[in-house]
Amino acid sequence: MDIILCGAAGRMGRQVRALVEKIDDMRIAAAVDKAQCDEMPMYSSISQVKEKADVILDFSHHSAIGEIVDFALSHRLPLVVATTGHRKEERECIFQAARTIPVLFASNFSLGFFVACEFAARLARVFPCADVEIVETHRFGKADVPSGSALTIAKAVSMARGGGDILVGRRQSDKREKGQISINSLRLGHSLGAHEIIFDDGNESVSVKHVAHSRELYACGAERAMRFIVSQKAGLYGVKDMV
Repeated sequence: MDIILCGAAGRMGRQVRALVEKIDDMRIAAAVDKAQCDEMPMYSSISQVKEKADVILDFSHHSAIGEIVDFALSHRLPLVVATTGHRKEERECIFQAARTIPVLFASNFSLGFFVACEFAARLARVFPCADVEIVETHRFGKADVPSGSALTIAKAVSMARGGGDILVGRRQSDKREKGQISINSLRLGHSLGAHEIIFDDGNESVSVKHVAHSRELYACGAERAMRFIVSQKAGLYGVKDMV
């Protein structure tokens, strides 16, 4: 499988490259990143890529999704979007592309995280009136707040409960309203991602927690995603479809 890797010089891009080097039936056909490095040649834009490929993996920045989608559509290539923080119009760009090509779009490629999210949805149905707090921790330099993974959990809980406003952070004077799903974001040290979902109905509390210990976890998930998406027809897919 030949891969066009966007964001090849970033933390996850380097992790994906290291993983692919160990896999016999995969190779990086073209690397794309605005930040160049000495380890391998890179294009600064995907529009410059001439090599043939089977799939595009995007670990770059949400602002690059427009040109990535344009390239994927013009070459009819399956696309795995692993970036987060997309604005409304950028998400719409992804959704529109999925009408023509297969697109796997997920905020987190960890199977353990997916299971934790499923558990949270089940708890939301069991405790429909419980207060819900989501506490997510990532490295100090992570830009988007809250994380895409935390929003994925909050939306899953809201859907399972049949509604509920998602509240991101609170000021000291803000009063908590019943039924809200609250997200609290911590940016500390070198954390690779921790998400805890706490349910409390006043009589008892139950929590689900997922902690990532290495970036290889996400690289392996991206590998599974690419193997899945290349055999799919046009449409929008998530980790649930892959599992």
